[in-house]
Amino acid sequence: MPPKRRLSTSEGGGEDEGTSALDGGKKKKKMDISTQMQSVLDFIRKSKKEDGNALCEHTLRLPNKRSEPGYYESIENPIDVMKIQQKLKTDEYSSFEDFKADFDLLVSNTKNYYKKGSAENKEALELETVLVKALAAAQNGEDVATVATDKEEKEETCITEFLEEFLGTLMTAADPTEPDRNLSTVFQLLPSKRRYPEYYEVTPEPIDLRTIAVKIQENKYTGIGEMEDDLQLMLRNATNFNEPGSQIYKDAKVLGKLVKSKKLELDASLLAKQNRGAKSSRRQSRQVYSAMLVDLQYEDSDSEMEDEDEEDVIPRGDPIWELYTTVRNYSTTTGTDLAEAFLSLPSRRELPDYYQTISDPISLNQIKKKLKLGEYITVTDLAKDMDKMFENCKTYNRPDSKLYKDGAKLQKVMRSKMEELEEDIEAIPILEEVKKSPKDPKEQMRKRLKVLYNSILTWTNTDNIQPIGVFMEKPDRKTYPDYFDIISEPIDMKTINDKIMTNSYRSEEEMLSDCKLMFSNCRLYNEEGSSIYEDANILERVLMNKAKDMGIITTIDKMKKRKGGLAQKIKTLFDTLKDYRDAKGRQLSLIFLKLPSKHEYPDYYDIIKRPLDMEKISAKIRANSYDTLEDAVADFTLVFDNACKYNEPDSQIYKDAQSLQRLGHQTVRHLTEDDGTPDARAAVQDILGNIYHTIFTAQDGEERCFADSFAELPEHDEIGGKKVRALSLEIIKRRVDRGLYRRLDMLQRDVFLVLARARKLSRTDSQVFEDSVELQSIFIKARDQYGEKGARLVSKAYTYTLETLQEEIAAFKSSRGNETPAEDENNDKLNETGAEDWNGETGMVDNTKTQFHVGEFVYVMPEENAMEPHIYHVERLFEKNGSKTIWARQFFRQRETFHVPTRTFFEKEVMQGDIHNSIPISNVIGKCFVMAFKDYIKYRPEGFEEKDIFVCEWRYTSKIRNWKKIKPSSFWDTPSHITIVPRDKVLEPKKIASVFKDRIEKHKEEVEEIEALEKVVEEDVPKNIVWEEGADDSLTYWEQFTIPGPISVRRGDHVLVRGEGNRNMVAQIDTMWTGADAMTYFNGPWFVVPAELPPQPDRKYYKAEAFLSTISDSNPLLSVVGRCVVLDYKDYCNYRPTQYNEEDVYVCENLFDEAKRQIRPLPTGLKKYRLSNKVFVDEIYNFRTPLHPEKEFLTPVVVPRVTAPSPTFDMNEDSMDAPPSIGSVEASPITKVIPVKKPDRKKLVTAYILFSADVRRITMEENPGVKFGEISRIVAERWRAMPETDKVMYAERAKKYNEEKEKEEIRKEEERKRQAELAARNPQPASPGPNTPAGGRSRSDSGSKGDPLFHVVPPKPQRLLHSEAYIKYIEGLSRENKTMCNWDKQLTATNEIIRVPDETKLPASWLSGTGENTTSTEALWALRDFMMHEALGVVKIM
Repeated sequence: MPPKRRLSTSEGGGEDEGTSALDGGKKKKKMDISTQMQSVLDFIRKSKKEDGNALCEHTLRLPNKRSEPGYYESIENPIDVMKIQQKLKTDEYSSFEDFKADFDLLVSNTKNYYKKGSAENKEALELETVLVKALAAAQNGEDVATVATDKEEKEETCITEFLEEFLGTLMTAADPTEPDRNLSTVFQLLPSKRRYPEYYEVTPEPIDLRTIAVKIQENKYTGIGEMEDDLQLMLRNATNFNEPGSQIYKDAKVLGKLVKSKKLELDASLLAKQNRGAKSSRRQSRQVYSAMLVDLQYEDSDSEMEDEDEEDVIPRGDPIWELYTTVRNYSTTTGTDLAEAFLSLPSRRELPDYYQTISDPISLNQIKKKLKLGEYITVTDLAKDMDKMFENCKTYNRPDSKLYKDGAKLQKVMRSKMEELEEDIEAIPILEEVKKSPKDPKEQMRKRLKVLYNSILTWTNTDNIQPIGVFMEKPDRKTYPDYFDIISEPIDMKTINDKIMTNSYRSEEEMLSDCKLMFSNCRLYNEEGSSIYEDANILERVLMNKAKDMGIITTIDKMKKRKGGLAQKIKTLFDTLKDYRDAKGRQLSLIFLKLPSKHEYPDYYDIIKRPLDMEKISAKIRANSYDTLEDAVADFTLVFDNACKYNEPDSQIYKDAQSLQRLGHQTVRHLTEDDGTPDARAAVQDILGNIYHTIFTAQDGEERCFADSFAELPEHDEIGGKKVRALSLEIIKRRVDRGLYRRLDMLQRDVFLVLARARKLSRTDSQVFEDSVELQSIFIKARDQYGEKGARLVSKAYTYTLETLQEEIAAFKSSRGNETPAEDENNDKLNETGAEDWNGETGMVDNTKTQFHVGEFVYVMPEENAMEPHIYHVERLFEKNGSKTIWARQFFRQRETFHVPTRTFFEKEVMQGDIHNSIPISNVIGKCFVMAFKDYIKYRPEGFEEKDIFVCEWRYTSKIRNWKKIKPSSFWDTPSHITIVPRDKVLEPKKIASVFKDRIEKHKEEVEEIEALEKVVEEDVPKNIVWEEGADDSLTYWEQFTIPGPISVRRGDHVLVRGEGNRNMVAQIDTMWTGADAMTYFNGPWFVVPAELPPQPDRKYYKAEAFLSTISDSNPLLSVVGRCVVLDYKDYCNYRPTQYNEEDVYVCENLFDEAKRQIRPLPTGLKKYRLSNKVFVDEIYNFRTPLHPEKEFLTPVVVPRVTAPSPTFDMNEDSMDAPPSIGSVEASPITKVIPVKKPDRKKLVTAYILFSADVRRITMEENPGVKFGEISRIVAERWRAMPETDKVMYAERAKKYNEEKEKEEIRKEEERKRQAELAARNPQPASPGPNTPAGGRSRSDSGSKGDPLFHVVPPKPQRLLHSEAYIKYIEGLSRENKTMCNWDKQLTATNEIIRVPDETKLPASWLSGTGENTTSTEALWALRDFMMHEALGVVKIM
């Protein structure tokens, strides 16, 4: 015994002197801890998998951070085998348990990160098994190598070894007569379906060696005989399809004999091994041929059909394409297409020697691809490749073969066409000379871009190396698949060059932007400090230095300054939304980057009328298509609105869209605040959204949403005998999501209306009543929290408090009186009708008695025979008037619900409904059972067939079509008489598509009704309030007044008044009154903006500054088109009224003296107005920190783009050469009040007119002294000689111009109608207004009493084109008259002679009154006589 005791307690590392009888004579060595750990590590590193690779192949080193960044985001403690080895070498392990813990961590990391079934995951599982055995052997003092021996013996007994040997025999079989020829080559892959379609017609079960190898890898063979059957089937297919004398037929026969003999040999070896129970003495090569065969790829026939599957637009007049089409479309007199055989290269499997003979193979499809990429600069380049293709054909084929002769024929055709084209190229059309001339702006731009491009293309470093090489083409997708996952917008030098050559760049900035994107992509993908990373930095500096030398950077900087950093803001917004991740690290924007596939989701494009994704927004950002930040926000909002419209509210996509939309508004607010222009409306939207989100998601202690109980309420109210859809919390939610609420009191009004309606329709002791009170109190608390009780958002909504709510509830309950409890009422009702409880037992049904219980599910007979039976859940059994009845809740099938088309369902899924019915027992036709999803897949009710078992996980409210998941605690209890048993096999749930499309028209009107409610918020129109302090008792003065629109204004409000040229002017309402003519007017001062002031180059202005004018006059209130607000400096820096856009907010601290044309400070600030309590009040958003706006120099006014032609671009080609007429440049077209009959013929701009505008001036400079007609002829010849591609470009420009012109004409027509309506409303003379307030100056002061006075400035005449003026001048000339017009008739015209057919069409709106005249007509005649006297000096006609 002493030896045993010493063995068990020995702490040394040497051999023990004694042995145990249980050891079988073996000696155990007790190694120290370091030796034990090292032996385990060595064993793990030497272990092999079945395919011969190392067992720790994927765990030896950690994944690359660049290729798999997600690994380091999800794995907190990464570790690999090399790190364990390093810790072992440095003696960092203090115990064997620490060593084991690191290996456990290694296995756990691998299993957690890689998907189940992946190679890495399988390796981790195998490593875990082997590791347990090795660690146990080491701790027991055994040799770890014995574990490896046991593993090898186990592997040798596996049938896979024999199958691999069987396969290897065929793979290495050679022709006895030609030892270098492998017999298995043609059997490795099936023939191409395109080349040999007849093979698949005569072969019902095609199979090849690759298919057999896949089955070996997947362990589908249980014996050698099964593999032999597949091999023999493959060989029979070959002999059946091929002729007996063919080489493949002979090879199949030889391999068939080999298969039979090898099978007998393997059977004997396997039997001997099993009998001995040990390793066979037979040892074959361990090469695994199945893995090699599985990696083989079938020939891609799609690429062979590339030329035929797509129709390409061949540019006309391009000699390179002309040469290609000549060869491609050449056919013989019999119609044979000779180029067909040259479209694709020969098969590598069928003709491997072709690629040994031909060193540089090329086909017509490859040539076409190079053509599309623009790689052929000249016709000679294309001819070289075609010549190479034909020479390859003649080298490989025999001279007497048909293919050789066809190649020679096509080569001759190609060379003949080449000579013809070379002659034509020498005669360059005149148009090409113009395009190539230095004065052509396109050619100049292209040359400048080429200089930039070549600056980095040819740059070399000190080692004479050109680093641009790696940037010429994008990385290969097969070699770098992760590149295209990381880089969303890949671009390379070849793409940039193609865009330069095709004139795709409109400016140097666009080209520089693409180059920067290319270098940015490089830095994003490659590690910092790598050589390619540094090359990108160097080349970008070279490019920018060249741009500075050419003066491009300065121009771009100026443009950026004018943009005011807009592009950077939009880019920041895009990056914020794209990169946002939730708490779990999930990137929410991925689903929104690209639109759904039209093949997978065709219904998406039926539902969504304006599809848009974030990649398209990114393209618009790169192209600088956004003029304002609001335009970009509108596009982002459209993306998220589309997602919410298409997907269910409970879906993850819907929730992600809501989160990103909220994040977008927050980001915009921060961006505008950082720029000194805060977006108060966006901040208010955040506050309102947070308040509503709080009540909509509020839950009780059992995680029940308070809002769920409102689903029981009816969705319509009856008003005037008609059903009207009532406002609901869901509709308000969608309004909030759309940002329709601008005021807190409006949101509070709608929410309280919904809650009050709920209380009105419910009992005071009902759940709905209690939930409505709870939600209203939650709303008040959230309102006070987010609005900071008026410190942040000032609103009259805060006057409603919790105390007010409690008083209302108490009064409401008091008005209802004492209500009988609901349960008693129901019982009384049943008792009154003779209802009493029933035990559930029925008579004989199908020769058996049926017993029903509360809690069971039953089938109920449907209304229509073709429908499936309804499913109900029994909640009560009673007998009524002798009729046995059940009270049950309905469970809906998929067809009985309303949902979006994208929703999917389990095969036997039903939804818990909200409808209860009394059902006679005679309508019950059977029983079924409904289970929760987690129970359905594992268990089943005993005694029920599978067809009668259903699954449920949703609650569906049919009244508002709302879906909500059932919480685990809310599921029904199983009746005690039903036994739940485990299933034999856990079910794999399968989902099926919706049947919504068959029923989409059924609910179309209801959907439109709901959408109409979601898109608008009903606002109460304020009442007109009389002002009692008016100066004139004969007039009615107003403190608040509403005009059509509606636009409600108050005293002191600033308004926008439509002025000359459709330009809005800012005025303030000091007083409002209605005169005897029933027209309402206002009087007050005007405000002017810096652009309207005299030029002062040295003066700085605020971004939105206005100046109080000394002019004050009266105007009709109908001339107001909108509201704005002018604040003094202190108020401007501290708050904003929430209902105004930021562009309608001005700051004012100076006054502009119209008489002296001077600016001076306001003496006392802006006038403040005290209004009565009846007047509506704006809500105010207070900034957290005051603004500090800075002044800047006034940017030169840029003339806005209008549809009227500019001096350098006129639509009448005959007027191109004449200078502008006097006054025509300054005149801006505005709409006339008197309707003018328009000619029926519309003057459309054509592509030729645009071309003439571009080329005529250049032609005149090149041909000085040439007559006008000759210039026109030259322009016409150049147009005819221009390529079709350029003509298409001009046609697109003309189309776009005509569309813009048509939109402008529509706008003018609408304005004309509006002015006509205003004139029609005031046919009588206007009532005189009150006295002008002190300090102001009326515009009517300059007129004498009795004279007709202008009320507004008459519009300036339309701009007169030169050709029209010339035509009118010619038409007006005659030999008999000295003047164009009938001057005598004009002088002698009087009111008595000339009668106006319709006085309502006269421009009476010009006049503020008729003065001493009785009618507007007489006033206008008086105005005419006054102007004749003042302008022409004509006093009286003698």
